[in-house]
Amino acid sequence: MIMAALVAGSIAYAAARVYYKQRQRRTPVWLFEDGHYIKTQATIVEEPDLGKIERRVNLNFTLATFSVGLTAAGTVLYAPLILASIPFNIYDAIAMFEDTWTMVFTKGRIGTVLFSSSLVAITLAAHMYLIASLLEWLYFLNQKLILLLMQSELGPIIAQQWQTEPVAAG
Repeated sequence: MIMAALVAGSIAYAAARVYYKQRQRRTPVWLFEDGHYIKTQATIVEEPDLGKIERRVNLNFTLATFSVGLTAAGTVLYAPLILASIPFNIYDAIAMFEDTWTMVFTKGRIGTVLFSSSLVAITLAAHMYLIASLLEWLYFLNQKLILLLMQSELGPIIAQQWQTEPVAAG
């Protein structure tokens, strides 16, 4: 029951964070037309910071790796280690939920990221911590590999041909 509440709270928290990040920010802009100043509103558009995205992916991948190790050790050797891995699982799950909400808000489509985050939510709520940790690790490994591909010389070609789901900044 507590884990289900944590998962539901994580989903709600991620949705709120993404909503506030994705809100269209408007700022007043004065234009000069026909000898008169006209006040208009402009939407601020920010380019994704690749360095920030890379730091986020590396952090989440490292935490997911640590979580898989703790959970596996807890399953095989010493059960209380599973409890130590739960905060890392929740933290990584929040990042996955943010990616899902970002896709829903920005692209308006539901893709594989929804399937991945749903599986993680279900496995966490069902107390299948090893499976949840492994799914999170695979998800962030995928993000890390996509980021490496996008940073390579083939990045522009791949982005144009493949139309990948972007790694969301968090």
